[in-house]
Amino acid sequence: MVRKQLSDAQWAKVEAVLTSKRGRGRPPKDNHNFIEAVLWWRRTGVPWRDLPDDFGPWQTVLNRFDRWAKPLAAPFCGSEFRPLLRKPARA
Repeated sequence: MVRKQLSDAQWAKVEAVLTSKRGRGRPPKDNHNFIEAVLWWRRTGVPWRDLPDDFGPWQTVLNRFDRWAKPLAAPFCGSEFRPLLRKPARA
């Protein structure tokens, strides 16, 4: 069993945000397990394929993360973000 990262109080805050953002389609099986899987993946830095079985099939977690992360990353990929990446002009 993989050690969980979120306390019950922390999870309650995350859960409130996740349930308020519910979209179309089948409801997810276990939001808590999904968030714990993402936290574990980020903490360890291992490939998705090495995700412990406790989190479910790695492909399912990866696909859900991909669908979840794309809208969050989109603003950083557009032209409005490019000026922030440029080096400041020397005075």
